[in-house]
This record gives sequence, C-alpha cells and structure tokens, in this order.
Amino acid sequence: MKRTALYIGFPYTAGLLAASVVHRDLWFYLAAAVLLTAAVIVYCRRDVWKYVLISTLSMVTACCVYWGYDAFSVQRQLAFAGTENVEFSGEITDLTFHESGYVTCILDGRLEGEVPARISYLTNDQSLEIGDTLALKGTPERPVSTYVFDSEDYYRSKNVHLSMPFDAEVIHTPRQHATLRSILFAWRSKMTARIRARMEGESGAFLTGMLFGDKSAMSDGTQTALYRTGIGHVLAVSGLHMDFLALLVIHLLRKLGAGRKESFLALSVLSLLFVLCVGETVSVKRACIMILISQSAGLFFRRADMLNTISIAMLVLALENPFVIHSAAFWLSFSGTFGIAVFAPYMTKDMKTETAFRKLAKNLSAMFCVFLAVLPASVLYFREVSLISPLANLTIVPICMLLFLLGVLILFFGAKGPITQLLYTAAEFLSELILNIADFTARLPWSYTAADSRILFICVMLSLVMLALCYACFRNRRSLCIGVAAALTVTCIATGTERMYLDRNFHIAVLGEERDCVLVLRKGSEAAIVDLSGDTAAPRYVQAYLESSGVKTVDSLFLCKIKPKSVSRYEQVLRHSPPKHTVAIADTQESGTLSLLGKDAVHTPIREILFQGAVIRISQNDVQVDTGNLKFSCMQEKTAAAQSYDLLTVYGTSKNTLPDAGILIVLDGRSCYTSDAHTYVGENNLELAIAENGSCRIRRLYADR
Repeated sequence: MKRTALYIGFPYTAGLLAASVVHRDLWFYLAAAVLLTAAVIVYCRRDVWKYVLISTLSMVTACCVYWGYDAFSVQRQLAFAGTENVEFSGEITDLTFHESGYVTCILDGRLEGEVPARISYLTNDQSLEIGDTLALKGTPERPVSTYVFDSEDYYRSKNVHLSMPFDAEVIHTPRQHATLRSILFAWRSKMTARIRARMEGESGAFLTGMLFGDKSAMSDGTQTALYRTGIGHVLAVSGLHMDFLALLVIHLLRKLGAGRKESFLALSVLSLLFVLCVGETVSVKRACIMILISQSAGLFFRRADMLNTISIAMLVLALENPFVIHSAAFWLSFSGTFGIAVFAPYMTKDMKTETAFRKLAKNLSAMFCVFLAVLPASVLYFREVSLISPLANLTIVPICMLLFLLGVLILFFGAKGPITQLLYTAAEFLSELILNIADFTARLPWSYTAADSRILFICVMLSLVMLALCYACFRNRRSLCIGVAAALTVTCIATGTERMYLDRNFHIAVLGEERDCVLVLRKGSEAAIVDLSGDTAAPRYVQAYLESSGVKTVDSLFLCKIKPKSVSRYEQVLRHSPPKHTVAIADTQESGTLSLLGKDAVHTPIREILFQGAVIRISQNDVQVDTGNLKFSCMQEKTAAAQSYDLLTVYGTSKNTLPDAGILIVLDGRSCYTSDAHTYVGENNLELAIAENGSCRIRRLYADR
C-alpha cells in the first residue's frame, strides 16, 4: 500500500520540531545535516529516492515556515513587550472561567491597529462572552513560566505571545449578533450549570469534564487521582469520545436507512459542532480530522490507512498553527493514537483469542503497547507516570464510556425533566464509583513513579531511536519485543541507580511565588513540609515538588501562618499521602482549633524534631536545619541575626544588610545584592542537596524540568 501522505506529514512535523529546537541563525548546519542524512539513505536505497526527496522538501519547508513566522509575526508582537500605553483591540475567541472567580480571555485582534496578534487577558468580569470585543490599553508582557506551570510553551502552542495586565484600561463592547460559536458556548455553559446543580461535588465536575473537557471545577486531589490511575485522558475530549459518538451516530443513521453520503454529511456536521462546542482543542480537532478521513473512504469504497490518516491530521494541524509543536496535547494525542491504531494491532496481530484468558492477555498486551507509545510524551510533559495505566484503561475506561453515554442522554433531554432524574441517579453512581477506584489506586505507592529524571528522559528517547532502527533493520515483531524488553531493563536499572545515588543526600527545596516561602525537607521518599508564609499558592508548589521528586510519605506538615484557604488546598494536595503529624506553629488561643484531613493539629510556638538524621528547629518566622555538618537557616529579613551562616535563605522584603553566609538565597528580587556563584537574588524554587560530607549542590527547579 502506498502511503504518500506519510512522507509529507511526518517529515513536516519533524521539521517544525527541529526548527523549534535550533535557532534560525544555525539554519545552514541543520540543512546540511538533513541533506547529508538524505544522501546516505539514497546511497543505501536508491529505489526510494522519490520518497526521500519528498520528505526532505517537506522537512525543509516546515523549518522555513516556522522560522519565517517567528521572524515576521512573533518578533513584531514581542517588540511591544514592556512598552507602556499600548493599545489592542480584538474579539474574544476563547474563555476559561476559573474557580477563583477570574476569567482568562484569548483575544484575536491587532496591536496599535497594525500588527495582527493573539493575546491573553486575565479579568474578573464574569459577563464576558464569546464574540465580544475588548479594547485594551496597558503594558503587554510575555507569558512567564513558574515552577508550577509552563505558561510560555502553553500559550505559544496556542499562538499567543503576549498578555495584557490585570489593571489595563478596558472598553467592553458586547457582540451585536449571535454567532455559531457563541450559541454553542452559551448552550455548553447552561448544560454545565444544570448538571453541576443536580450532581453536586466532584461527581458533577467529573461528568462535565468528560463531556466538555472542562476541569475547572475539579479539585487538585481528584485530578491527581485520575492521572495516577492512568485514566486522566478521559477528561481531554479526544478520539475516545469522538469515536464513541461517531459509532453511535452511524448506528442510528443506518437504522433510519440513511445512505453513505447522507451518513457522512450528518457525521461531518455533528463532528464540527462538537469541536466548536468543546473549545477546539488540539486533541478533538485531531480526532475530528481522522474520523472524517476514515468515514470518507467508504464513499469511494476504499479502506483508510491509519498511518496515512495520522500523517494527514498532523499536517493539517501543523499548517494551521506551526507552534502546535509546543503543545503537550499534540504529542500525547498523536502518540496515543499511534499506539492504539498502529503499534498495538501490529504487535498483537498473531495472538490467539480462542479462550477468555487469551483474549484478556491480548487486550492487556495492546494496552501495554499504548502505554509504551505514550511514555515518551508522558515523561516529557508530566511529573508522574502511571504504572497501572494498561490495567486501568482495560477495566475502568469502559465504565467511563458508559458514564459518557449517560451524559450524552442527559444533554439530549436538556439536562432537566423527570426522565433525566433516573439518568442522573445512574450517572452519579458510576461517577462516584470511578472516583473512588481512582482515589484508592492513587494511594498505592507502587501505582505510579516520578518522571523528573534526566536519566529517565535520556533512556526513553534513546530507546525510541533504538526501536525505530530495530524495526527498520529487522521488520519483525520478535526483534521489537526483544528491543522493548532490553530498553525497559536498561531504563529501570539506570533510573534505579540514579535514585539510589540521589537518595543518599538530604534535600531542602525552597518553594513559592516571589518573596513567599515554603520548605520541603526530603530524604529518599519521605518528606516534611514547613509553610512559613501561608500563601494560598504554596500548596501547588509543594504538590509539584512532591510529585517530581517521588515522595511517597509525608512525615509532618508545619503551618507557621494559618490561613483557611491554604489549609483547604493542603487537604487536596496531601489527600493521597496524608501527613502523620500536623503542627500549627502558633499560640493555641490565637489560632484556634485546626483540623486537616480529619485530624486536629498540635499547637505550639516552637517545635524541634529529628527527621532523617537532621535536627530541625521551627518557630513562626524561621527554620534551622543541622545536617551533614552544615547548618541551614531560613528566616524573615527582619529577624536575620548578625552572625555567620553556612546556608541562609531570606524571605519577605529585604532592605537591611544581611549577615554573611557561605550560600545566600534572597527571595526578594528588588534587594540590593548581586547574584554570583554563592548568592542567589530573586530566585525562588531552588533545591539544595546536602551530602554527608558537608558538600552542597544547588539546582533550579523549572516548569519544564
């Protein structure tokens, strides 16, 4: 079978990827490497010169498109970054309502009336709707990533390169006429509100998340449980949902006696409406393209080839937006589709299914193949990887699809009325069942593993290259099986050795936003948390670090500034690894009774503990840690004493002269100190690794790890 599209779509995507990594000033070296590789392939296989030529041209074209768009469009927009009183006028194309009451808008318009641009804008105006026009005046800035969220790549993948500040001047002009997109968005909002009003709590949020991909009402703990179980993809409306709806629609149309053309036309209209309704995400657009290609083959009495279909979908999305290459959803969606539609069928083709046991073994093998296909993207974009994903997808996803069907029926009846009450009851039961199973499995320490490891990333990527070469050389399943087994063995040994080496050190992570400070003290898979600032964002930073470092047990949680909202967020973050002890560093009469995860906290003004061989002394404004012949101190600027320190971290506003320290970390970026090899100014989210011999190594914690 000829797969011409395969030699265009995949090389074009590879070209975008190469251009995103290599700066355009180095274009000559990249072009030379591509041409040299093409020449070697043609020399070895002269019969494929046509395909090599097509692939090379496609890849070079992609590089030119990416670099050209970056030079002539993006750089023109970025020239306005930091400039005061810049005017922008644009139409709202996307809205995201946050649980905090704020709204993130994506606007498509022009800067200073001349430069086309897409920007983001955060506001608390809940009256905004799709299609409204906003005229903004302020100082646009580039999106800045934090340790918790890589906003640079996220917005770049949406072709958004600037954001307007919250305090920008705004003129809001409501749309004059309703559009299809605004009508669908209003209907979606109404249905979401009705479902959540009837199914309160996490069950309603989970159902609307499955129907529309809206995770804003779901707690951090529930999302963590679903991703650790390996079924978090049900919240990203994609091929699973589209295939289910397509099969349902086609079945109903055939029952009604519709022909191929009528069925394809109806399916096309419904698919496009569904894409607009759920927000035109990368995954759902990919699924829509592939389904329409697959179904159109029947009109010509042909059978669609999945590799060709995947390649065409890649090409269409890449042509629409060259920066889609930065999207995690892009890679996860296509790698998962490749695993389901190509890799798993190829590897399990000859497996027998005469008995129930053999059929189960084949299904598990197929799910394992999908897990392997998605693994590189998971390691790259997530801090944790589920180890029970194959089993969970085989057993829990069918229940999720039954719940999805009930949700579709609820929407069909307008999410209200006597008939829907029975549907709501069944949906609530299934939703709670799925969430309870996910919550249980997320507490199992062996069900997931941390992915924040450079060795793991290198091993996975090298394994990917090795398996591709293995297939190119031998072209049989046996060699691939041997290659997979060898790759997994080497990866496990390498990452296990790295983990044993790193776990010998005592780690202190300094986390938080700007001048706020929360410490995570860790050795091995056990940690203690000291929240000095009480900032409401601190639990998210703690969650990110616990996940990426592979912490399974939290020994103690110390709260030096007690704020109810922060405490409630800790309940979600630590739901699956509850602390053995919770301590409020405050006077009992002042703080009142504090309860976390059903346990009352101990109240004390000062606490001294022994943790993993380190002596830790905690008061309301400072922390002292003695370990590895070094003394680490963390304190507010106003309480810093005039003495010498080995390691000193100062949080809060820093104006006074600070004492001497071997390593000084000043969280306030506006302080008068100068950064050097021993002084870190304005840099939060650092990890100190203290060895037993007293040496210390510091590394910065990034959103992209």
